Amino acid sequence: MAKILSASCQSGSVTTEGYVISPATILSQGVKASTGIALIEQDQMTYVTSNASDIKDLITNLESIISDVVSALTGIDAVTTAPGSNAALISAITAAKAAITTQKDNLK
Repeated sequence: MAKILSASCQSGSVTTEGYVISPATILSQGVKASTGIALIEQDQMTYVTSNASDIKDLITNLESIISDVVSALTGIDAVTTAPGSNAALISAITAAKAAITTQKDNLK
């Protein structure tokens, strides 16, 4: 019967309940510290990481970049020969940022 345990991984080393488990098949990059689960079946162990925090960090960074783009476009638009001509573009980018924020807030 398989066991499912909470586990962590750092630098390719999987730990569960305070013990390093070796060998383990790591279903992630296995480079940075992560948490996840260890699936143990007889003498084989597979580590599955939870990517939720990585995805949330990525979306947060994307939100910040989009905010910077909107700010830059708003500033450029204000000093052009036809102020307001980029309003539709700025609006579309702002809507995209709102959609990304909603996606981040709805992560499971």
